[in-house]
Amino acid sequence: MIVTSHNDSTSRESRRRSFDTAAANLHRFAAGEPLASIVDREAGY
Repeated sequence: MIVTSHNDSTSRESRRRSFDTAAANLHRFAAGEPLASIVDREAGY
């Protein structure tokens, strides 16, 4: 698994949102569900 940040903001709120997204994706991964905010290499993002 590769975890990347999609921006370089460093506010408390942005860090909290990043943590919340990562935590939600870990739960999704453990449950066998599709992950959110996946990078599409073919689309270039």
